[in-house]
Amino acid sequence: MSLLNNAIDSAWITFDCPLCGLENECQVRQLSLGEIIRCRGCHESIQLIDSDAGSVLAKRQIENVMRDFQNIFKRHG
Repeated sequence: MSLLNNAIDSAWITFDCPLCGLENECQVRQLSLGEIIRCRGCHESIQLIDSDAGSVLAKRQIENVMRDFQNIFKRHG
């Protein structure tokens, strides 16, 4: 599943700057690590916070679904 993890971590997501409202983007990996990025509009620093661990939970759910698909294909293929 490491290829899947890499694909998820490399995926881009968008969010609005809390100060100016301009849409910005980051990779899931950056969100998971709580990195600081600069807004492309107002250039203020934005601390990325995954307060409810949503990115980690979403990755686990995707991994579980992919594992289920693999098991289905193994049984019927």
